Amino acid sequence: MQLPDYVLRCLETLKKQNIEAYLVGGCVRDMLLSKTPHDFDMTVNCPPETIQSIFPKTIDTGLKHGTVSVVIDSHLVEITQMRKDGAYSDHRRPDCYYPAQNIHADLKRRDFTVNAMAMDASGAIIDDFDGRGDLAKGVIRAVGDATVRFEEDALRILRAFRFASQLAFVIEPATLSAALQKQSLLQNISVERIFSELVKCVSGQNPQSLEPLLKSGGLSFLGLEFCRPLAPLTRLPDVREVRFAAFLQLCGSDPQAVCTALKTDKRLLKQCVFIAQKLNAGLPLNKETVKKIVFESDFQTARYLLLLYDVLQNRAFPFPEEIQNEPIFLKDLAVNGRDMQALGIEPTRISTVLRALCEQVHQNPKLNQKQILLQLAQSGIEK
Repeated sequence: MQLPDYVLRCLETLKKQNIEAYLVGGCVRDMLLSKTPHDFDMTVNCPPETIQSIFPKTIDTGLKHGTVSVVIDSHLVEITQMRKDGAYSDHRRPDCYYPAQNIHADLKRRDFTVNAMAMDASGAIIDDFDGRGDLAKGVIRAVGDATVRFEEDALRILRAFRFASQLAFVIEPATLSAALQKQSLLQNISVERIFSELVKCVSGQNPQSLEPLLKSGGLSFLGLEFCRPLAPLTRLPDVREVRFAAFLQLCGSDPQAVCTALKTDKRLLKQCVFIAQKLNAGLPLNKETVKKIVFESDFQTARYLLLLYDVLQNRAFPFPEEIQNEPIFLKDLAVNGRDMQALGIEPTRISTVLRALCEQVHQNPKLNQKQILLQLAQSGIEK
């Protein structure tokens, strides 16, 4: 594919300074798969301070790791010095790094063969570990000794499953065996990073790739176990709240406990708990139930829930489109709080009374007339 202009300009500028520069990692992989990369990373044979002196606008992305981001026309290009990593005492990041002699030494430290390729400005590919062969075969394979790769950085364990899911690849047997053997190291990884990888796993083309890790208990410390196959996830839209809530259902997990353990945002926690409550409540699927779900959430959530009933419980019920023109919310009622006050209803009861009136209107929209609702409110409908 044709490189974006800002990337070409970056490579050209480096070339004029006699700096050896290569595109590396995911952008090379994606281009070979005829996909448009989300971003472009480079590696160079000079320290980040040199890059800062060449380009007028840079961001200190990670100077201690030899990385700086160059800003060109509002685009970021992350540039890292070719390096060899020191020891990984925390099973996550190297304690130190050393400048690499060449691109070949730099590629040796990378995680998987499909991510361990480099491309120069002419488009020539450097592929020391047959990454192109593994792309053609649809295989995720560790660079070198898989056990060593996972001991260095335990996050690579989840990344293996994530790439298998996103690319619809399979994990090569020796790599999978090493990942499961070293799965206990995941407890060294921050839950935020684990959550980020899990979301990408369950949102991919092949979420079933995560099943071996679940079956072996690799995520049990987070309350995630294998309960049911994950294939149904592929029938759901790639919407984070929907996929993750369904994933928790298939794992038989407590959404409150798992989302808390993973330190997810409050929106996701709330959605997962709400969806689980509705799926587990044994509600009859009818027009009135759908109205209640809309009342408690919104139209889109109700649509997603009906899809989840179908996919997870084999209970199909088409969304009743006509309810979009019927009274559902408190604001749609022919009465309001002031009307309740005028009836002499105690302030602490008003909200409960209005909700009870709403339920009646859900069952029969024709009741949504002021006089009828006032009579119902006087009758103590909420009791």
